Amino acid sequence: NFTSSLTMRADDVHVIQGNLSGNGGVTLTVEPGTVVKFTSGSRIDVNGVLVADGTAGQPIWFTSLRDDSVGGDTNEDGLRAGAPGDWERLQLNRPASASQVKLNHIRSRYIGANAGSLRLFSGVTVSNAEITDGIGPGIYNGAGSPTIEDSLIARHSTDGIQLLSGGSPTIDGNTIEDNAGNGVRVFNAIVTFTDNTITGNGSYGIIHDFFQSSPVLSGNVVTGNAVPLRIPASSLPALSDG
Repeated sequence: NFTSSLTMRADDVHVIQGNLSGNGGVTLTVEPGTVVKFTSGSRIDVNGVLVADGTAGQPIWFTSLRDDSVGGDTNEDGLRAGAPGDWERLQLNRPASASQVKLNHIRSRYIGANAGSLRLFSGVTVSNAEITDGIGPGIYNGAGSPTIEDSLIARHSTDGIQLLSGGSPTIDGNTIEDNAGNGVRVFNAIVTFTDNTITGNGSYGIIHDFFQSSPVLSGNVVTGNAVPLRIPASSLPALSDG
């Protein structure tokens, strides 16, 4: 555990072995352009604040130790590629202020232990991310009302996104594609879907397991999935919606 604030700098490749866990009230900062690699079964659990604020030119990588495509051959075992499930998860619990958390231009791949690659338990914002090639769902939301925007969620062994929060998540401007299960599965949340492209998923594009009232879907392209939609009637557009 780290009990005081910690910064991962971009001038080194960081290797996580085991569980890196931050106490409440402390901040883990990951600089733009940083590469963080994980050994088998390793994870990061953040109970305070995570600031991973990359840029288009300097994204932040969370990936397998075996992934030599970024950061080079860190474990010096010859040129290799990672695989889904190589490491466990990146989890954000309940910070004192969700607005302090930054998840912008992160690249997470080869993750998953069936419980979700990126696990969210607060109303944080995930922007311009690429969450790909994992076991289990790409993003799992267990509490709060997060915003997931302008991101790619692709090639996971179950659903692209699972929403169990009981809150009001916003899913806006994302590409959610080629997941083996559903594009987005809503268990218990009132979700706003706008301007997403949801395609090529192995089951539903969007599925609601419980039919609570939800906002009208707007501007989404849902195509090429095994089944298009199962949504509450309140989400269907009316003539007045244009």
